Amino acid sequence: MSLQVLIPRMTGQPLDEAKLNKALAELNGTLDILESMFLKDQAFLCGDEMTLADLLAICELMQPLGANRDILKDRPKLIAWRNRVQSALGKTFDDVHSFLYQLRDKARL
Repeated sequence: MSLQVLIPRMTGQPLDEAKLNKALAELNGTLDILESMFLKDQAFLCGDEMTLADLLAICELMQPLGANRDILKDRPKLIAWRNRVQSALGKTFDDVHSFLYQLRDKARL
């Protein structure tokens, strides 16, 4: 998440809590829409098969992990969707997100 990790590291400025809270509120609204409109009665965002939409969305939704923030933790429908995408991609899923996992692990220290 650029507001929480990248911008403070690149600029040396402290975290802007107000901007972060606003971004998280907007993200929460987006997650609500993903659950209620796109994943309402289907396995993936555009139907029963994974599409480019799922790949793009999962990449965006994994980014907050770099700041040790699991934005899906209280959203079982989105967790199940992430698991389906991860299962479909196999080892590639973790390979692609390995840098985020490293950032997450450093943020935990």
